[in-house]
Amino acid sequence: LVVATLISWLLVTLATWLAQRICGPLMPPREEAQEIAEREQES
Repeated sequence: LVVATLISWLLVTLATWLAQRICGPLMPPREEAQEIAEREQES
């Protein structure tokens, strides 16, 4: 079970890294981040 968990974690990390390399950072741009923060404060 521990080995399976490590392998799955490694695959997720690799997939995330590849997605960031291909699509750019997964975080939204600064302007969008500010809008999201404002929306979260309102609700």
